[in-house]
Amino acid sequence: MARMMEDFGLDSREGRRIQERFGSLLDEFGASPQADLQETEEELILRIDLPGVEKKDVELTIWDEGVKIKASRTIPPGDYLMKERRTGFEREYDLPVPVRGDQARAKLESGVLEISIPREVTSRRRVNVE
Repeated sequence: MARMMEDFGLDSREGRRIQERFGSLLDEFGASPQADLQETEEELILRIDLPGVEKKDVELTIWDEGVKIKASRTIPPGDYLMKERRTGFEREYDLPVPVRGDQARAKLESGVLEISIPREVTSRRRVNVE
């Protein structure tokens, strides 16, 4: 990083200021955590890494073809010599198939938010009678 700043004619102090400002900009827009989307015959399962986030700090909205998640976490106040951890994010995920958002379930365990959303039945299918 120092070498790159030198290439632009900046000393290390100026480089740190630029890096801090860029970090603040990312905080404003939020950085997206890693996520996995799994599809089964019955449902979609979205798993999102949310380390350090508490249940009360998660807002979840689901509609027929999407999910919106907004989450934040508290960082202790004070003066920092370095501050790289993000405090929040907001992201929408487009889903590949229509879902039944009214039947969704969500749980947050060990820093992973797992959202299970039943698929909408959009076509006819044969059902075996037991």
